[in-house]
Amino acid sequence: MWNREGSLREIVHDNSQNYFFKDVKRLYHLLPNVVDMYEVPWPNFNHVDFLWAKDAPKLVYERILKIMKGKNSTNVTTMG
Repeated sequence: MWNREGSLREIVHDNSQNYFFKDVKRLYHLLPNVVDMYEVPWPNFNHVDFLWAKDAPKLVYERILKIMKGKNSTNVTTMG
């Protein structure tokens, strides 16, 4: 494994499988520099919605832009 520095942002949606949530939570606790973990608050949100959903800017993009601009950099939204 390479010794790389960086930060990780995780965006999760309910439409993922349950085993995926377990893996994401496990990965969150293993990685030392997670900047944000966020569950999209729309149960049917999926991979296509990242590109095409009319609410994607409000649900996802605004949060990503805030993080990129250095705002809200340690905000973690718990997953159910």
